[in-house]
Formats: sequence, C-alpha cells, structure tokens
Amino acid sequence: EFIDKILVTEGSNLTNATGWICHHKGHTLYVINLNARTLVYDCDEKIWNEWSINSTSTHAVLPFKYATEGANNVILLLHNTDGKIYKLDKDTFTDDAGAILVELITNRINFKSNRWKRMFRLELLSDKESSGTVTLRWSDDDYQSWSTSRTLDLTKRPYTKGGGVFRRRAFRLEHSTNAAFRVQGLEIDYSEGFS
Repeated sequence: EFIDKILVTEGSNLTNATGWICHHKGHTLYVINLNARTLVYDCDEKIWNEWSINSTSTHAVLPFKYATEGANNVILLLHNTDGKIYKLDKDTFTDDAGAILVELITNRINFKSNRWKRMFRLELLSDKESSGTVTLRWSDDDYQSWSTSRTLDLTKRPYTKGGGVFRRRAFRLEHSTNAAFRVQGLEIDYSEGFS
C-alpha cells in the first residue's frame, strides 16, 4: 500500500524509471529510480526502503542509472552526469559528501489500543558492530511535528528514560557516523491508562 501511494504520487508517466538488481551484504536488492525518488526492495527481507543522496531534502533520486557486479562481488555504479564510477562497498560508510545519513522512520505504533500510554523507557536493539551515536525523536501527531532530539550512544547500552504520554507514536532514528549501523528493533516499556 505504501509503495502504491508513492507510484500514484510519481504520476502516470514512469517512462524514465530505471532499475537494477545487485547483491549487497548477503541480500538481493532491486533498486528502482523513479522520477523523484529511489526505492529499494530487499528480496530476502521482503521490505522496501528509500535511498537518497540529498540530506537536505526528504527525497532525491540516486544519480546512478547503470550498475554491475565486478570482481569479488564489488558493485560498480555509473554516475548519470559526472561519468565517474562509484563503488558500493559494505565496509565504507561515507561518500563524497561525508558520512552517510541513515534515517529510519517507523509506522505509527499504538500497541493495539487507542488508550493513552506513558512511555518510561526506550532501548534501541542494535548489534555490537554498530558504533557512534543515534539521534532519536518521536511524533505524536502523525508526522506533523517531532520531539526534541535525544542522543543514544551505540558504544554503550543505547536507551533513554521518560517519554511522556501518547495514544500512538512514530519514532525517527538518524545515524550519520562513519561506522556500521544495524538495528533490530525498539524495546519500549510503557503503561496504559485511560481512554
């Protein structure tokens, strides 16, 4: 449904859309460049992601139209305008602009109830190879506004206390450190109150 909405927004003319398949970090990825954004489908996890090159805008099309796998399964990408060949490297977390921004935004979570909840603690479940910090914010008004940022240190147990009350809440995580970042989920301690 989410992808259908994006395709409707993109318009009926998708003649300029291009796509390619690659294998990256043990996953088969289908990358499709639309008119205004790039979507990536992980065939193994069966989930969609959005990749962008522009940290100042929510959406931006990747500037790569062609890809191939070279020696040692290295993915080589041909830039549309500068003619350079770029390498998608699983051990590199920067590009020409600096550290790559990873932004994760969850669906609105209501814990199967529309009653008010109070959040006491949130812990980010990430693996030991992750490092640096993550910025955490949340929205209680359907993505219209976001809370003040909280910084979680990935070299320690990344958690925060408190979080106020909400009926349903979406979370936003941002990581832009020159280091690996893999997250498995969020563990949230909360109590449910009145309706």
